[in-house]
Order: sequence, then structure tokens, then C-alpha cells
Amino acid sequence: MKKLLLIAMVMLGVSFTSNAQNANRSGFFFELSPGIYVGNTPVVDIETKQTVVGNKSVTQTIEKHLSGLNLEIAAGYRWAFARHWALDAKVGFSLPTSRTNELWTIEILPGLRYTSKELGSSNVSLFAGFNAGLGFQIDYEWHLLNFAYELKAGFNLSNRFSIGLVWNALSDLEFCDLDVSYNHCHTGALGINLGYRF
Repeated sequence: MKKLLLIAMVMLGVSFTSNAQNANRSGFFFELSPGIYVGNTPVVDIETKQTVVGNKSVTQTIEKHLSGLNLEIAAGYRWAFARHWALDAKVGFSLPTSRTNELWTIEILPGLRYTSKELGSSNVSLFAGFNAGLGFQIDYEWHLLNFAYELKAGFNLSNRFSIGLVWNALSDLEFCDLDVSYNHCHTGALGINLGYRF
């Protein structure tokens, strides 16, 4: 009886240990990242106003910039090739909540992810990741030469759930090459990254 109890305790310990070291595992994943636009955001509308100054009529141009919340929905596959390292193959859809019918961005973002060892005896660990690739922005036309990237870091709360901060950015290389004076080439959103690995 004592031997059976000892074997059961050993098996339980092995099970807990293997479970605690599974935050960096291969598998499909899903991410949801709500955020807010910051920095030099693109001009999405131009309004002109006529004002009279003295005897002259002056035309004033007012640029309306993209603002508000951004939402990124992404899915992909994570391949753990070492104890703390994994490669991500990820496809995401990023859109401003205020202009969902005009400014979709489809992102193809391969990346690298680091997962630390567990903190103490818990299942919690730290992660950091960098993804970079192409972003196809659907505005009034397709911009095919966009560079997209994201930086993120946070906590693996369990073997499946993670939460952290993310910086998701897009550089409109095609438009900026045509007009070097355009100062809204780099658009980014700072947000919260919620992840689930299946």
C-alpha cells in the first residue's frame, strides 16, 4: 500500500512538473489585441473651409487624422524549436473601429517568441515576441508595399492563456516613396494582447 501511494505521489509530481513546463509548446493559437492609435496617424479626410479676411476670401484646409481604437484579430501556428524559443507563423486583420468599412489591414507576420522559465512554483512565465512581415492595407486602393511589425511582452498565465502589451505598426513604404514630404508613413497602435494556444 505504501509503495502504491509513493508511486502515485511520484506520478503526480511528474505530471505537475511537465505541466508547468508546457507554456512554450507547439500548436495553433488565437490573439485579440484592442489598442489605441498614437503618433502621426494617416489623413483619412480633408475638409476645406472658406473664410473672409478683410476683402479677401481665404481657403483653409483641415486634415482629419485617423484616431480612436484599433482592433487586431490574428491566428497562426507556433513551433517550439527549443526549450524557451518558438517560431510564429501568423495572419492578422487590423482595423480602426471608427472606420471599419474603409481601412482594413491584412498582415502576414512571421516572428520569434521567447518564453521564460516558470516564476516560482506557479505556472506563470514571461514572454516576449517580435513579428515582422507585410501589411496589405485596404483603403481606397491596395497599397502592396507596406512593412508591418509588432513588439509584445507579458505573462503566460497558464499553459494556454497569455496577456501582455503590444505595439502594432505599419509603414506605408509605397506612398512615402512617392512623396518624401508625407509625414504619416509610420502608423502604430499601443494595446493589450490577449492570447490563447489550443
